[in-house]
Order: sequence, then C-alpha cells, then structure tokens
Amino acid sequence: MLKKDTSTASTQIPPAFRDRYVIRCIEESFGPSSKGNPLITLEWEICGWQAPDGTLQETIVRSGKKYMIAGKRNIFSYFTLISGPSGNTYLEFREKAKLPISEEGIDDSNPTLDHKDLVMNAILSTEELQQRKALSEEEKEDLKAKGEPLLGKPILDDDGKPIITYRVKIDMFLGRSSVEINRPF
Repeated sequence: MLKKDTSTASTQIPPAFRDRYVIRCIEESFGPSSKGNPLITLEWEICGWQAPDGTLQETIVRSGKKYMIAGKRNIFSYFTLISGPSGNTYLEFREKAKLPISEEGIDDSNPTLDHKDLVMNAILSTEELQQRKALSEEEKEDLKAKGEPLLGKPILDDDGKPIITYRVKIDMFLGRSSVEINRPF
C-alpha cells in the first residue's frame, strides 16, 4: 500500500530557492528555432548543491522544511547560433564549461553536440506561475474587445486561494563543476 512518508523531504520546489546548485545536462538537441535560426537546446537536472567539504547534498532546508531537489528535471537552456549577442552567449557558455572551440568557431549548420553528462555550477531560481483556467475562443475575443489581458481566472484550492507552482530556471552558469556525481537521479 502506498502511503505518504512524512519523515522524508518534500518533493516540491520551495519559493525561496535562489542559490548556487550543481546541474547535469541530460539531453541535447539541435534544430531550427521558431524563427528558423539554428538552435541548441539543453535539458538539465538538479544534482544538488556543493557543501563546504566538497560533497554533494541532495536536499535543502527552507523555513525549517526539508526539500529533495536532486532529480528535478525539465530545466532548459537555449542557445541561438547567430552572430552577435546570442552567439556570444553560447561561446561564453562553452568557455565556462571548458568545452573546445575551434579556430574557425562553431559550425552553425552542424555543431558538435558534446554537452550530455556535462556537470556545471549554476545559479538557479524559480519563476512563480499562477495556475489559470483555459479560455474559450469566445472568451478571448470578449477580453480583446475590452482591451483586457488574455488570462483565464485563477484556479483556486479548497480554501479559495490561487494555486501557485514554481518553475526552476537557470539564471547564470558559473563554470564546470568538480563535484563527483556518482548516481543517476
């Protein structure tokens, strides 16, 4: 019988999450962006955070509550391979990751995909998302006519409070991590 174990860490992401973490690239792909530009997409998972003694810690404590953060996935970074600031962002990322960059630069039609299993230190934070009801086409048209934003009404919990979730995002890559990741999450 499956029962909730109240002695273990919560699997939710806490709102007070911004900190330095160790993340690992678990998927990589290359293809066109929505605008047709060459795009590298990387998916990351949280491995934990590096304690002062150099060990990897899989949980954090916020407001006296323990949270299991290791294994959280669906954290993406996107790199558009075009000249200018977007392309420079990818080159800076490769430098921080200590990945090779050839003299000719990065081939924007067939780039090397060498990111999988890369372990990085990064600053992560959360983005608050208020869950909202879907709008019908008629409701969208009515809101447009009134000049109001196209947002459905908040979905409420049993106490009448809006349901809020948190999505993890990468604020900054700091560099390649030296922490040993000894298991898949």
